[in-house]
Amino acid sequence: MSLIWFALTAVVFVLQLIPIPGIFLMMLMAPFWSVVTINIGFLSLAAEAYGGRISRWWLIAPAVWFGGCAALATFSHVDLHRLDADIRQQNEGKSIAFDPGAQALVFDETSKAFNGAAGAFIKTYDIPAVYAIAAGEIGATHRVHMIGGRTVCNRLRGDPRLRESRVFLSGVLEGRRLVDGVCEISAPRDPSLPTVTAFARTETHGGILLPYKLFHITVVDRRGQKIELAAGEASPFFWLPIPIIGCGLNSARAKWECSALLMRDKPRGLGGDRVDGGAAFDVVARALGLTASPVATRGTAIDATPGPDIEQILDPRLRLSLETLDRVIADPTRHITVHDVAGLSVRPALFVDRVDSIVPAIEKALASERSFETARVLEGLLAALPAERFSSVGPGILAVLGRRDLLTDRMVDNQLAMRLGDLGAAAVPTLVRLAFAEQSIPNAAAILGLCRAGAAARPVADRMAVEVSGAARTTSQAHEALFVTLLRLGRPDLAERGLDRVLSKSPKFEDWRRTVTPSSPPDLCTDARGWLRARF
Repeated sequence: MSLIWFALTAVVFVLQLIPIPGIFLMMLMAPFWSVVTINIGFLSLAAEAYGGRISRWWLIAPAVWFGGCAALATFSHVDLHRLDADIRQQNEGKSIAFDPGAQALVFDETSKAFNGAAGAFIKTYDIPAVYAIAAGEIGATHRVHMIGGRTVCNRLRGDPRLRESRVFLSGVLEGRRLVDGVCEISAPRDPSLPTVTAFARTETHGGILLPYKLFHITVVDRRGQKIELAAGEASPFFWLPIPIIGCGLNSARAKWECSALLMRDKPRGLGGDRVDGGAAFDVVARALGLTASPVATRGTAIDATPGPDIEQILDPRLRLSLETLDRVIADPTRHITVHDVAGLSVRPALFVDRVDSIVPAIEKALASERSFETARVLEGLLAALPAERFSSVGPGILAVLGRRDLLTDRMVDNQLAMRLGDLGAAAVPTLVRLAFAEQSIPNAAAILGLCRAGAAARPVADRMAVEVSGAARTTSQAHEALFVTLLRLGRPDLAERGLDRVLSKSPKFEDWRRTVTPSSPPDLCTDARGWLRARF
């Protein structure tokens, strides 16, 4: 009877060797079935031998299996404790002067040892700000992490300038509990105080009993004084055998791979008290003389502080965005993305004096396919203009788009397509071209532009219904945009024609039927559901 379990393990493994059934078995977690089948097989074997159904000699097999796995776990834990003691001894007595009020703590988070270190330190220790080296930021080489109190967090939440300038707010967790009245703030910003910087290099060690990673840490201040520390992480064996036998898709190598191994415990820290590899944080904190001070115990003091000056963070980023805008106006063939002009769309007053130069720059950018993204970025800025200024620049935009032999959504920003509807009848031919004429998939943003045009777009209502229902390919966004548009144009008969039966019964369609009329405001015609999320 016990052999059935081992046979079942073998059959499941052979089936996993074949990719087609193997994929379905992988989805059913088949590699983990061996944990049950093999252990039950050995337990059944022991029961049968002990009960006299087979020779008592068979008791050796489960004894070797369970005893051998217990021995592996014992030896791996012994090695773990030895390594931890050696690293602690190596770090003993090493320290470097650090004053949180007069120096800035910086981590090189490109190292695995310090992944998330800045955020962890600001929440664990009483430090005004912690920095992380961040080469990908524009206008800064670091990101700062700070804790804000209730007053600061409430003031910053909902400020549209923040996300565009990559200033993020998030809750603070201690364990699994969200700390009330505080938030973590991270933003691009370089330290202004003398720095104490922690770097780390990872060294991987193999081995059957206890493979481990050793982190060689260097902490150095601006004067060149430094100390060398060590930390690490290792995963010992579980005390009970957990055999994993099966196959899976290695997406990194695009290869179907099979293996048989004993599962190890989660990573344990070496040299520090934290588990899951966080020992490197403890090692650095001890060397800096820091004592843990959870955020929950500092809430009142944090709320009493004025918090970070967000304007000091935003202003340099906005200056860079304006400089980029000036450069691309001078040379529209330059490639830029929305990140290069972050923060401008919510503050159009900063670039309103450049609007008359942006329109010809868009036309030059549209002359080359390589500059289409640049054109869309500039169009998105124009779409952010207030109504009066947009109306004055609108004819120039329509003239530029009208001179294009081909007009697709690769050339016209979604937000601009919707705003064009505010220009009324003059924009309808351009919006119809963009919505239907030059592409196989109807453009939902252009349809919403026609919706904003209102009565001026009513003559093309029949064509809109025919184009969407007859398109070879379409999207739910286009169907929903068309439905709302036709209702606002006073053509509910066309809105219902060709509508999918399942869609027609959904609550949102019922709500639109009740609320959308020709007298509905143009602001109804937007991507309120996030269909066409603004690019910046």
